[in-house]
Amino acid sequence: PAVIDQIGETIAAIEERTGAQLVVYTQVKPEAADDPVRTEQDAIALIDQYGIGRKGFDDGLAILYDLDDSKCHGQVQLYAADGYRASYITNEDRQAIYQDDMLPWLRQCDSIGAQASMGGALDAALARIDAATTAERANQLQLARQVDAATGLILAPLVLLGLIGWAGWSWFRYGRD
Repeated sequence: PAVIDQIGETIAAIEERTGAQLVVYTQVKPEAADDPVRTEQDAIALIDQYGIGRKGFDDGLAILYDLDDSKCHGQVQLYAADGYRASYITNEDRQAIYQDDMLPWLRQCDSIGAQASMGGALDAALARIDAATTAERANQLQLARQVDAATGLILAPLVLLGLIGWAGWSWFRYGRD
């Protein structure tokens, strides 16, 4: 319970600070425990089905454990939606979090137990994710969205007027009878 409370507090702090949403999900799924592709598909489905990440920002992150019946072996997927990946943690960063922070804990599962192993791995990963998910980066994402919207509102009508003008000029020069 203490680990779950601490994880919840960290996730809530990230969401309050940036608006980005995170979910941690553990499931016993022996058929996916040895298949990283299936685990990634499960993480994508988790984000899509539960609407993790804000609409338009696409800033969700899922940490998914697909475990076998022993609950010590399986696959872990840190899947970031496009906005989260662009703003906070790249694919290389997520791989480094897994390799450097989570994997040493997960390898100890048989000796220290599933709860200590999973809790330690998750705590280490969330510490790095929390440090990378800053308000400054959230502001950059917001600014990029605003620039994109303004560009669309200004550029689209200008392109339309240009096309209408070009069609009119072409008709005036060549198509008039």
